[in-house]
Amino acid sequence: MSTTSSSTTIGSASTSQQSIDYLSYLNGLTPVPFNPNTVINALLQADQAPIQNLQTQITNIQTNESIYKSIAADVTALQSSAFNLTLQGSVQANTVSSTNPSAVTASAAPSVQAGTYTVAVGTLATATTAASTAPLSQAIDSRAATTPLNALNLSAVPTGGNFSVIVDGKVQSVFVDPTKALLDPSGALMQLQSAISAALNDGSATVNVGVSGNKVTIGISGAGASHTISFGAAGDTSNFLSVMNLSTVQGSTTNGALTLTSSGNVGVAQANAPLSSAVLATPLNASSGIFSINGVSIAWDASADSLNSVISRINNSAAGVNATYNSTTDQLTVTNKTTGQTAINLADVTGNFLAAMNLAPGTTTAQILGTNASVTVNGTTVSSTSNTITNAVPGLSISAAAKTTDGSPVTLTVGPDTTGITKQVQAFVDAANKLINDITTTQQKDATTGGYSQLLGDPTLLGLKDSVLTMITGRLTTSGPYQSLQDVGITTGSVGSLPGTTSNLTLDSSKLAAAIAANPGQVAALFNGTTQTNGFQGVAQQLNTFLQQESNPVTGPFALYQSSNDAQIKTLQSQIDSMNSMIDQQRQILTTQFTAMSNAMSLLASENMLFSMTNTTSSSSNSGQSG
Repeated sequence: MSTTSSSTTIGSASTSQQSIDYLSYLNGLTPVPFNPNTVINALLQADQAPIQNLQTQITNIQTNESIYKSIAADVTALQSSAFNLTLQGSVQANTVSSTNPSAVTASAAPSVQAGTYTVAVGTLATATTAASTAPLSQAIDSRAATTPLNALNLSAVPTGGNFSVIVDGKVQSVFVDPTKALLDPSGALMQLQSAISAALNDGSATVNVGVSGNKVTIGISGAGASHTISFGAAGDTSNFLSVMNLSTVQGSTTNGALTLTSSGNVGVAQANAPLSSAVLATPLNASSGIFSINGVSIAWDASADSLNSVISRINNSAAGVNATYNSTTDQLTVTNKTTGQTAINLADVTGNFLAAMNLAPGTTTAQILGTNASVTVNGTTVSSTSNTITNAVPGLSISAAAKTTDGSPVTLTVGPDTTGITKQVQAFVDAANKLINDITTTQQKDATTGGYSQLLGDPTLLGLKDSVLTMITGRLTTSGPYQSLQDVGITTGSVGSLPGTTSNLTLDSSKLAAAIAANPGQVAALFNGTTQTNGFQGVAQQLNTFLQQESNPVTGPFALYQSSNDAQIKTLQSQIDSMNSMIDQQRQILTTQFTAMSNAMSLLASENMLFSMTNTTSSSSNSGQSG
């Protein structure tokens, strides 16, 4: 807004009136345009100082709280390590070596006396097995001459192409048409017969190829010379040989004759087809039914289930067996999951599924009963249903994997697990040092700031550190060669230094190993001893109890510290919120006042402009009259 002037003449006197632009005036006071918010913030800055102080207090509390949480984690870690050392399995652990680990291994509880044990394995435990007493499927004999090859119940779908027969070293190729029956003049077996006859080139020899007993049979008789036959060559394009179980079949004539047969049944149950289409030799007598194995019921549905789905249902049940189907032998086998001579209880409840599987339900006819293990330990023979023998020596678990040779028993040597015990003790020492060092750090000058932590002199932390050190370094008993942990290698300071020169703990593993070898029981008592048993409480027992109390989530000092800090932070934050509310109210009042002032100044400026324009017009009029 620009400044304007006007003048009037009254009588002989002349006066001049200057209009004032206050906003321009205020803007001229600073190098930047006037901003009311800047003034308001400046006015309220003094009110912000107490809030910043409170926020600093909250930050300090949170920092201390973070340190406490870290040390609380150290306490939990040390308590866990101490608890481990209260267990016999940690400080009195045994190790077992075997002169023949491929036949016999063992583990020994702390109660097992150190020494040697001779073990001879007479028999191993085996599991009872029930297997089909006959092939499950219908034989293909009666259908080989009329049923297309690809419609037979085979182990796989036969593919068209060629396969090879090698006669006297000469490779003959035979064509397979899956749509032809095996014994059709154009069928694969008749083509094979022709190929062999032609390759023999033996006028006196007769070749007959056919199907008998669910297997392919190849016969040569009356040969005037020696001949050899085998099957398969690189480049064969049909899977005929594997489907007919001829891939590994070979032979030579003897006295002019040779008979070859498939290595397994050719016609087999269709394990993936519905049971109603599985081509079983014994048909199912119902559309659905139930059978039981070891008292567990298994349901089946002839149209919805396949042999493989029923097998899966058996294996996933609580019957305690494993069922498998072998397409080579065309048999279903059920085996107990546990070893021993216990029979498998098989029964058809409704329907005849197990009977169709040729498992002779209700009898043990189809079963080979398992055997119990027989093991002789230090001259005493025991029997066990398992190959893990636990009834020979209390606490000694022997695992038998093979029979031993007569007169050559396995020797087991039981002794303290020095390596394992040392590892547990070192973990304990490391956990204690972590706690002690973290507390010590809170009492030292910060290398960066040069200041001390607000936890300097904190009685809870210092008391915790002193208690832990006192328990670990204190004397536990006045009898025996090992009266404190220092006697078995745990001291303050490095090995060889004077006690008390440092608060860090060190472990002399050689000294600990020597003590374990000399008296493992007393070494263990230094950690897990009880007043009732040993007349004193071991260090691990003391620490475990003490640190459980310290880390109690409700009554422990760390929990109480957390609770107290949370309450302080809540109170301080409430004060901050209240102050911020008051400042917001004051800011609103000041903003309203500055807005009103600005509006008033704008109105005044407008009036000044109107007044100036009026004066200018009046002056121009007077000048014209004077002329």
